[in-house]
Amino acid sequence: MDTVEAWYKDWKPSGRNERAEADIDARLIDKETVMTNESGRPIACVLELKGAAGKRADLLGKTLQRGITWDMPTANGGARLSGIRYGNRTFGTVAPQPLRRRYGCRQASFHAERPEIVGLLAEVFYGAWETFKENLPEVAEMTDNTTGESVHDDWRFADTPWTSGIINDNASLPYHKDSGNLPGSWSAMIVLRHKSDGGQLHLPEYGVSLECFDKSLVFFDGQATWHGVTPITLRNKEAFRRSIVMYSKQACR
Repeated sequence: MDTVEAWYKDWKPSGRNERAEADIDARLIDKETVMTNESGRPIACVLELKGAAGKRADLLGKTLQRGITWDMPTANGGARLSGIRYGNRTFGTVAPQPLRRRYGCRQASFHAERPEIVGLLAEVFYGAWETFKENLPEVAEMTDNTTGESVHDDWRFADTPWTSGIINDNASLPYHKDSGNLPGSWSAMIVLRHKSDGGQLHLPEYGVSLECFDKSLVFFDGQATWHGVTPITLRNKEAFRRSIVMYSKQACR
């Protein structure tokens, strides 16, 4: 696995919902790599999901392609990015929403609708967590401790530190930070794709862009790091590029 040093440079989007361009001026990371800052601290890691978890990820990709009901946020809100319309489904723990008179955590409705998919997600992300611990043990321990100190074990998904997840369907997301995540906890993102181009994950503060190849496994601090997805091109009707992200929500404390 390669190690790449990426220097931090202050960056902010020029406006709301700024999108990553197709041809961005950034260093492309297209294989397993650990990225560190100038002081040697890890800032992101790209791995490939292999072994049993990788095989289950293949099955997960095929199962999602057979057709599920996608939630489509309205123009005025929904999901994690207000105003952006893209198919998605959430799983894991749904945090309390007192304004809707929901005062406790609960399981996402997707668990009852498609338990076979949630079962695959549990196997895949348990494998992702084991991979995280093996390759970045100190960061994994920090993430585990951050969640363990704040969140009840009942709200953690599949014996991982993450509470909640979202499946994004061919979503070219604008630059954002995951402000609802627990500070200090890293997110895990798995990309499943077939006959699709683009869809790189751009980290503009560090001048790097991650190719997000099929079954790529990306770990990074989404709460602290600006990130966006370049445009996605689907070559035919069977093509897809789906990102599945798991994170620990502050509101589940």
